[in-house]
Amino acid sequence: MKKVLIALVMLMMVFSCGKKLEVIPVSEWEKFDDFIAKITFKYPKNWTIVHEVDRYTVYSAPEGIARFDNLTGGGADAARIIVSKQKLDSLVSLEEYVNGSHQDMTASGYDVGMVEDRTLSDLPAKLFQASGHLDNRNKITSIKVIAMQDSMLYGVTYEGLNELFAAYKFVMDTVVNSLEIITTEAAAAAEDPSIPSSRFLTFENNFLKIDYPDNFEASTPTPKAPSEFTLDIRGYRQDCYIHLDIIPAKGLAPDKVLEQNAKFYKEKRRGNTLIDDAATTYLDYQVRSDIFSRVYFLVKNDRIYRIIFNFYGPMQDKFLPAFEQSVESLKTK
Repeated sequence: MKKVLIALVMLMMVFSCGKKLEVIPVSEWEKFDDFIAKITFKYPKNWTIVHEVDRYTVYSAPEGIARFDNLTGGGADAARIIVSKQKLDSLVSLEEYVNGSHQDMTASGYDVGMVEDRTLSDLPAKLFQASGHLDNRNKITSIKVIAMQDSMLYGVTYEGLNELFAAYKFVMDTVVNSLEIITTEAAAAAEDPSIPSSRFLTFENNFLKIDYPDNFEASTPTPKAPSEFTLDIRGYRQDCYIHLDIIPAKGLAPDKVLEQNAKFYKEKRRGNTLIDDAATTYLDYQVRSDIFSRVYFLVKNDRIYRIIFNFYGPMQDKFLPAFEQSVESLKTK
């Protein structure tokens, strides 16, 4: 079994013989970006980061580098973060890899905890904790979170020597929660900027809240009567977009709104969905041979939320799921 490459989040205390252990608080965070490796994460400010190929180790203090190089040596205890990725030579599942690592550490004399389910940058992941005595004075404890996609192994590990592990355990959550990996799907979107990203941003104002792909832009053109508010969400292709208008309903029921508006669209199919917990009808139609369209009529708060999106037909599998996800995220106010 190969050594697991993992992100180790490390934090440090100062310990001198006969003196009380001093915990240095963490109040600020830095963001590390590697656009080539397509990994970003946050780590405690003023820590020391060592960058190797596909491996990023952050030490709580410069002295921590030497302390981890010589685990049974003297000096102040330390903690560290290692974020890394590794291309596996063989095809194994995440479960097989984690179980193998778990067995290897147990055979080496470590006390290894149960494997738990977790997520890492929206990928299914596994977490387990291990600890072991290095000698009669030194103990190392770690938490590992491991994820896998397309035979690429991603990991985050938090490690602490002796009493430092418990004192800075909270850092693990910040590193894991902030880690972003541009996966195969997102990388494809980066190569073709017109494809909606799998990562979403949020637009919010006093009318609504809605998520949209982070390679698109949200703008608010001046509404045309009778609209109270207009929102445009557009990407690289100007013929592929989401458009939303808010129009006073004036007491009209949803079925009446649909009846009055359906005649303006050359409907090919209609369907139903839930938006903001309200039953909503949509109509599918076409504006030209290669551009498919859909219009939703959501009635809520005595307002009509008319949502239209257009997308390039030959790339329906790329556009339609992203646009549907965006529309279904809508929350009215």
